Amino acid sequence: QKMKFILISNKFDYKNFLDKNGYTKERLYSHGTIKHAFIDYCKNIGIKTEDLSWLMNLDQLYSIRRKVDYDERYLINPFEFNKQFVVAENIIDNIDCIEE
Repeated sequence: QKMKFILISNKFDYKNFLDKNGYTKERLYSHGTIKHAFIDYCKNIGIKTEDLSWLMNLDQLYSIRRKVDYDERYLINPFEFNKQFVVAENIIDNIDCIEE
């Protein structure tokens, strides 16, 4: 949601991004494109791609969330939950730095 807020606030042309990159069947701000759009936005404001490696953890978090939400057999233990919570906090902290 924070990435979406930043993109909208800064008038990032998401529709143009989707068209330019061949995502013609994707919804605006879908999970499948938001990370790529955010990386594109960051590059446009002068942030190097290598400084965005922390964004790669988004896919891992999304995968775990989907398993927990939709597969009643998938149980996340407290250690794994805390580990993923730290990953999520790191992503949010980095997004906050870009927003400032």
